[in-house]
Amino acid sequence: IFILGGGVYDLLEHPISVLPTPSNPYFYYPGITDQTLTESEFFILFLIIGISGGLISFQSTRRAYRPREAQMFLVIGLAMLFIAFIGCETIMARKGV
Repeated sequence: IFILGGGVYDLLEHPISVLPTPSNPYFYYPGITDQTLTESEFFILFLIIGISGGLISFQSTRRAYRPREAQMFLVIGLAMLFIAFIGCETIMARKGV
């Protein structure tokens, strides 16, 4: 998760933590190929949510003898996967990719 989220890039390149805004234009915009520290942290968070959702969905198959419990695990896991997918897409859309 650390490697997929850009943790190695963060350690080697020391990226800026926020993007410039009209009220704070003093930061250099890194460009479309660079990644900010905040972007990396949010992406790692969404990766953790997505992998946890996949594991919870997998656990629903082990509770097949209790259909209500299995359905609850499946719905929670799929909701977490959906939240992670939407979050990662939002990060990429704000970046301009």
